[in-house]
Amino acid sequence: MEKKIIHIFWTGGMDSTLTMIKYSQIENVSILPIYVSNANRRKTENYELATIGKIYEILKKDPRTKAELLPVRIIADSKEQIQFPSEFPYEWEYYKRKRSSETLSIMRKTQGKIYDLQKNKARGIWDLNIIRIANQYMPVMTYVKTENVIAELSLNYDESIFRFPELYTAYEKQYDGFSRTLFDENNTDPDIYAVFKNISFPLYKMKKVDVYNAYADMGYQHIRSMLWHCYAPINGRPCGQCITCVPYIREGMYDMFDRDALIRYIKFCDREREIINKQYQELISKRGG
Repeated sequence: MEKKIIHIFWTGGMDSTLTMIKYSQIENVSILPIYVSNANRRKTENYELATIGKIYEILKKDPRTKAELLPVRIIADSKEQIQFPSEFPYEWEYYKRKRSSETLSIMRKTQGKIYDLQKNKARGIWDLNIIRIANQYMPVMTYVKTENVIAELSLNYDESIFRFPELYTAYEKQYDGFSRTLFDENNTDPDIYAVFKNISFPLYKMKKVDVYNAYADMGYQHIRSMLWHCYAPINGRPCGQCITCVPYIREGMYDMFDRDALIRYIKFCDREREIINKQYQELISKRGG
């Protein structure tokens, strides 16, 4: 019997790696990990690919892994664009990035709606306190459309549109023998649905700290210590002050950072406090308070 293929977008971060682990324990399936190159114009692709490579090899050798791990599919404009780390031990395949003219306009309209719902909120440094729709969802949209598949996107409740229930209705659906969480077309904002059509949310309703604790609950702490999440590393280590590091530390996940990163986080909080106070006063003034 032909194995069912599960498409999973993977970055080497905490959320998507947990999804990889969960599905790896299912028999008679093939997992197709998908990495989007040059996502959000980050400068950390080398770190992410290196992390994926190490974890990929560990999962392949783990006796708890029952699924077949297919070569990592790397979506990029060209092979030359991919920034491979010095050691690249795992199997991979190149997948030319396809583009759709409608995705950019849909993303802009959707982001505008998300911002409107937060217009009375102090943004903080780099809009850190604002939920947004990441630009990396554009290749995600195009991929599921052109491949005509349902793919797993590991968004957790703390950092996604799940914080705005007025925009969507999610439901559980049996698809290919698995329970998937999808958006209901008839009860979801049309632009939101256009972005996330055929996207399954395996971490729906899980908060970041829940995802973090799940590694220990499942016996995968050794993989949690290898994860990569920082957007602006310093000396090859997480910075402690970027848009991804700060939420981890605020949730008490200190063991993922060294002392220098935690010190930078404290200094970041001092700067952010000043900025939020200023932004808050501006918001009060606009309301006539």
